[in-house]
Amino acid sequence: VVAMIAPKLGRRRSGATCAIAAAASLAAIAITTHLGATSGNVMIALIAMTSFFCEGGLANLAPFAIEQYGARLGARAAGLAQAASGIGRIVGPLILALMAGASNIVAPAMTQAAIAPTFLVFAGCMICVALAFLLLAEEMHGRRMA
Repeated sequence: VVAMIAPKLGRRRSGATCAIAAAASLAAIAITTHLGATSGNVMIALIAMTSFFCEGGLANLAPFAIEQYGARLGARAAGLAQAASGIGRIVGPLILALMAGASNIVAPAMTQAAIAPTFLVFAGCMICVALAFLLLAEEMHGRRMA
């Protein structure tokens, strides 16, 4: 769905919108978890919504790098984006373990009290992604690629 919307809306605006929507759904998970009002269906719906916007934004990122920097440098930029994503997959669980106060970071045990702050940290990360799209990226929509 995002792949069809991005060329019409613009990749910069689409990426920022996906990041803000993902941050909002992550914050909603944190708030509902903190209030104890989370049923299984609500949690699954919010996690699915977060996944939709995160994955949609990532699908938008690869062609955006090529459009932004051209074919030669864009391939390197897309590779760097994928490498950063891979590093995030390693560092993310480590952040979770440290926030949960786990003594064992290899197999941390999550406490109920650590769930809401964890999702808020991830929401903050998505706000940083939105700011990167808005402040650092140049919109290529409607321009001729070099």
